[in-house]
Amino acid sequence: QKNIHGQIFNTVGSGVRGGGTPGYVSYGAAKRGLPQMTDSIVAELAGKTQGYDWPPKTPGSVSVHTLSPGMVFTDLLLKDSTPELRKFPFSVLAATPEEVA
Repeated sequence: QKNIHGQIFNTVGSGVRGGGTPGYVSYGAAKRGLPQMTDSIVAELAGKTQGYDWPPKTPGSVSVHTLSPGMVFTDLLLKDSTPELRKFPFSVLAATPEEVA
């Protein structure tokens, strides 16, 4: 549509730097591929696709971005973890109730 501008935000996580994420192979592989996918889409939207008349001429536009918010305490991070596994992130960001007591 005319004068419509879309935004695509790809959120990367701990797997983006290539470090192992034991138990979360699919998550790590997907996050590792997001920057490459984003760069490819940006290049395609800029008309850098060889051999194709791409992108098609449209009245609107789309921008593509990568976000890296840092560590987020989600169920994926905390589910099935033990106090020992949680100690590192929590000790960096906050003390446990037992340590405060």
